[in-house]
Amino acid sequence: MQLTHTFLVVAGMVLSFMTFEVNAVPPIARLWARQAVVLNDSGVVAPNNGTDACSLQPVKDYNMNLHVASLFIILSTSLLGVFGPMVLHHFRVDDRSTIRDTILMIGKFFGTGIILATAFVHMLPDAFGQFANPCLGGIWSQYGPWAGCFCMISAFLIQAIEFAAITNAENMIEKRRNNSGHSTPTKAEGPLYENPNGHSHHHHGDEDGHFHTAGMLESEDAFKDIGTLILELGITLHSVIIGITLSTTDGPEFISLFVALVFHQFFEGIALGTRINELKHSRILHSFIMGLIYGLMTPLGIALGLAIRSTYNANSSTAIVTVGILDSMSAGILLYNAFVELMSMEMNHNLTFRRKSLATKIFCFLCMYLGALAMALVGVWT
Repeated sequence: MQLTHTFLVVAGMVLSFMTFEVNAVPPIARLWARQAVVLNDSGVVAPNNGTDACSLQPVKDYNMNLHVASLFIILSTSLLGVFGPMVLHHFRVDDRSTIRDTILMIGKFFGTGIILATAFVHMLPDAFGQFANPCLGGIWSQYGPWAGCFCMISAFLIQAIEFAAITNAENMIEKRRNNSGHSTPTKAEGPLYENPNGHSHHHHGDEDGHFHTAGMLESEDAFKDIGTLILELGITLHSVIIGITLSTTDGPEFISLFVALVFHQFFEGIALGTRINELKHSRILHSFIMGLIYGLMTPLGIALGLAIRSTYNANSSTAIVTVGILDSMSAGILLYNAFVELMSMEMNHNLTFRRKSLATKIFCFLCMYLGALAMALVGVWT
């Protein structure tokens, strides 16, 4: 009975996220709602107090000390989230490091769910909420699915950029192979690989065949590295936005948003840190810089928001469209990365993963689902 009750509660929460309405999106996507925006009989935007709701509103109940403290707290939690898996990756208790590898595996698949939920629960609803803002006019108010269009465009752009980058990497590998005096055989003996994490290559005394196989594996490693860079791009693109949003939020909404973003940044940092661990063509310094960039982006947005808090109008058309486009494009990047590279390449098309025990595979799927659920729950307060 207790298990059934728990299942119904979780199912109800999931359904509530799936059936959200544009007017019920989180505070990040509807800052204008704090001004009690309503439409009068003539359809003109007007707040309840009779002033222009789309104009710059005076800042009330702004706690400067708490906002400054939020910068350092979020900086700490972001760095802890992203560097935690990276430090653990280089820490060995014994030769096998079974416990360490298990923790990293949990973080890896937990992070996959986080990335997917970040796009679906946080960015895309926020983007639709921005474009539904009654302060928008002209073409922006005449076409409803702007958020979906920009999300789709960003996915197409990332696919094209990734294709060009992989093609260039393959050409460089081929050129290096030719300069080394090896020729590519017309047919390599034995199975090569299915993906970078699950591969097998046979030697049969064919040195050229071995070099060809190694070259293909090197190309796949480059593919994974490019995917990680794309993932960081999608994450950092919206980090500045949420930082500005937090620092320009006042009153009681600030506390709930601040607490939610602490967990948001920590979970997202874990997701990125576990992927940075798998970079093949990167030195430790490069990995450190990538983690540092993630940790600094949201605090940078907070600092920027503190500087412009008295002049920043979240209800202006420019601000609304800018945030809406960036949220939409970030969602497209993360959705592309989650479906194409994290879920498809590392699970469905990964021979090593498919050959794991049934219990291990179920455990990995559950970790992914729990990551998505955790980030979805954070969406209640953001």
